Amino acid sequence: MTQADGRLQLDLAGIEQHGSAVNPDSVTFDRAYAVADYEVTRTRGGWAVGLIMRQSDAGAYLIEVNERGQWRFLLRRGEDETTLRDWTTHPAIVPGSTRFSLGTLMNGGEFAIFYNAQGVGIVNDATLTDAGRIGFSVGTGSGLDSAVTVAVDSLTVTTPADPPIFPQQLLVADGSSMIQELSRRGVIPPSQSSLNVPEAFIDSAGAGVGTLRLGRGERYTTFALGATVSWEAGFPEAPVGCGLVAGLTGDREYALAYINQNGDYGVSKRTGEVFIPGLYDDLGSFSGSPHHLLIVVAPDALHYFVDGRHRGSLTQPAVEGEIGLATVNYEPVTISCRFTNLWLAAFAAGADAS
Repeated sequence: MTQADGRLQLDLAGIEQHGSAVNPDSVTFDRAYAVADYEVTRTRGGWAVGLIMRQSDAGAYLIEVNERGQWRFLLRRGEDETTLRDWTTHPAIVPGSTRFSLGTLMNGGEFAIFYNAQGVGIVNDATLTDAGRIGFSVGTGSGLDSAVTVAVDSLTVTTPADPPIFPQQLLVADGSSMIQELSRRGVIPPSQSSLNVPEAFIDSAGAGVGTLRLGRGERYTTFALGATVSWEAGFPEAPVGCGLVAGLTGDREYALAYINQNGDYGVSKRTGEVFIPGLYDDLGSFSGSPHHLLIVVAPDALHYFVDGRHRGSLTQPAVEGEIGLATVNYEPVTISCRFTNLWLAAFAAGADAS
């Protein structure tokens, strides 16, 4: 192991050898997002490169990637090694790639794994709960002349703010990426997608709010729900729009987050025939559809994002209910709403998002 020009270089040779580099005087971490940049500069035969977490006298966790485009997750305690996730391929990991980043979001017993900032998996294990050091590992293949040299360009560790800083802007991406981003920003606990709908439609020609239930009767309490919406209306300037519905417990009991084709958006709670005033504003500059809608239903509030920007939060207790889609007609005008890449990530109401 050598250090020069701001890089840590790890050299290893021999048949199926394993080496690690951990500073015994480094700061320890429990809840954190850690990411390191690697470059495999020399290799003969196979190799594996890893990120060590929570290293202490009790043991350590290890994420590894190899030249075949696979990753795995290990628990090491003394001479014992337990495979918590065996070698697994993922489309984000390109076989033979020699420059990449490897990271993890540590939150209690849950570890979200990232390769080049893309989520590749989540592992749960509560064996090592105390804070520990972060380090690096390297391994060689099974050939007689196996050897590898790896340079670590940087290590970045981010810890949660206390209290957490609520994000005003999110990057709009696919569902799994947005779920990981919400987790990293402390908006939701580490979560996985619970529902995916590639495409759904709802149409209406009458005045009022029409709803379409999703999820085959499944009920949710706290969750994040996102989709891209576009529409076609009978009249181009009519105040009609589309929305997401949460907490459906009856045909006239739900929370509605919507946007219309004039650029107005809002969140309102319906009880019977009454829509209780909630959030309402306009986007300012507006150029029609599509738009991305995201609601995060926390135990005590509903947060609303349009096109990745936080548009407001409505304080209200979470209600267990179904989810759905909605048309919003202020007058009897034909409106057809198309929702694509709809996803939902449910989480326990008492889970810690920090």
